[in-house]
Amino acid sequence: MKVLLIIFSFILLLPNFLPVDINGADRFNGDERYSPNLAHLNTIPKLEAYADSLSATKKVRKGSRRYWVSVDSIISERFYHGFSRYNLNENWLAAVADRVFGYGLSNKVYVSDIMKSREAGCSQQAAIMMELAGRQAFNYRSVGFPHHYAVQIGIGLQWYFFDADMEPSLTIQDRKFSSWNGKNDELKKYYLCKTPAVLDYEFGIHQKANFGTPNVSPAPHLKSFHSVTFLLSRILWLFPLLAILLVQRRKFFFAKVVSPNQLPEPVFSLGLSI
Repeated sequence: MKVLLIIFSFILLLPNFLPVDINGADRFNGDERYSPNLAHLNTIPKLEAYADSLSATKKVRKGSRRYWVSVDSIISERFYHGFSRYNLNENWLAAVADRVFGYGLSNKVYVSDIMKSREAGCSQQAAIMMELAGRQAFNYRSVGFPHHYAVQIGIGLQWYFFDADMEPSLTIQDRKFSSWNGKNDELKKYYLCKTPAVLDYEFGIHQKANFGTPNVSPAPHLKSFHSVTFLLSRILWLFPLLAILLVQRRKFFFAKVVSPNQLPEPVFSLGLSI
């Protein structure tokens, strides 16, 4: 029993040292503006500093509409399309859960984790945009489509549309909410490199976008799931060892208890009086 528990503990510990993606990494398809040279932008502060530096060089005011267009372009180049997922050594419980049940359970939602990857899905790239907007006190909200996800940022009195993942060809005026009023079909003409079939799948036909609550962090339930599974991935191997310790302590305790049939026979003396 003790040997089996030790083996089980080792099995639970081992995945924490295996940088293996068991859910299959998406590969770059060559059709995007992805630039491996931007891989060093692996944190939000680095990404923001790079965007600020680039804007200063071009004399673009930070926080302006042109600034956010530049940020959108940088994110497009920093990542290629494909959901970044946890490897076994990052969160093996989430990875295994995704492998068994699906539903994207290992898709990264914490921006700090997404920034370490080369690939990022539509919702993940939108989350990065939201994080930057929040850091600079700009309003933001998610824009949901049947099979796609983008973001709007409030600049002045208007919402502006950004989609770093699918990279539409939009002017600043095109990005205004008033230019499409939440009608998905009005956006399709800006996705020049996508076929009508792809656009109908991503945006639906004659449908309207779903807008998230402003300034609310996306996927709160998945974040909670990842927090719990990350912790358990790191400590679960201790439980079999604790079981061994409890069994050992129990044996030691019962070894100290003397049962009644083990007590020595009482010695009686016959007292005689003279």
